[in-house]
Amino acid sequence: MNSIAKYLLSVLFLTVSISLFTIQIANAQMFSVGEASSQQERISFSYTSLSAGWEFADFSYTGNPSAVTNNNQFDFQDGVFRLLFETPGLNMYLGLAGGLTGMDSHNYLNIGAQLYNNFILTRSDRFWLLLPLQINTDLKRSERDGADRSFQQSAFQVGTGLGIKSNLNDTFKFQMSLLPNYGFSFSQGNFFGGSIFSLNGKARLYIENIFQEKALALGYDYNSQSYDIDGEIFDYEFNGHTFSLGITF
Repeated sequence: MNSIAKYLLSVLFLTVSISLFTIQIANAQMFSVGEASSQQERISFSYTSLSAGWEFADFSYTGNPSAVTNNNQFDFQDGVFRLLFETPGLNMYLGLAGGLTGMDSHNYLNIGAQLYNNFILTRSDRFWLLLPLQINTDLKRSERDGADRSFQQSAFQVGTGLGIKSNLNDTFKFQMSLLPNYGFSFSQGNFFGGSIFSLNGKARLYIENIFQEKALALGYDYNSQSYDIDGEIFDYEFNGHTFSLGITF
């Protein structure tokens, strides 16, 4: 069942990915006709960056307290080291916590990717209002010493919200987005386990020409996830605030 589930999920993800990129290419072609200057401005708002950051994380058990023993609860309040790779259309992230980050008796891993496309609602020379469409895959694992199981959930979500991009001046550029997401989450070895609702907020300030033609990326991310899993033993809520520093290339 596990291999079948992974195969079906991969097929679904690939199908939707191709659809999104098709929309993105068609949208770019539409704006390229008679709008070369606008297209050039659009390119100037696109960055590829690599950032490192620190997340202040709160992972809390929200199920029935009598359903699990204290030793099999995986909640924590601690710091998480983050790596963020962001490029137009695709964001990837990694979160790690354990003994090296000062977390006692716990290990935490989070890997995910976001495939997205921004639709322009309105724009001016210095401001764009955007409608982002996002697909998100996320793996979250929390382990505790002495426990006979671990929290491990793989999630697939879709979401949309609002975003802005602003060209403040020749040096500073700013972008921000807020996206609710909803989808399903499953445990290792199961195809479907329950549902997940999340809220993703992101803000970036880019400072141009810090290192020759490269820009400095100052970032803040808010991540809230609520797991509603059958059986209640894996009902958890995650809230994280990440502050990051990176460089574009």
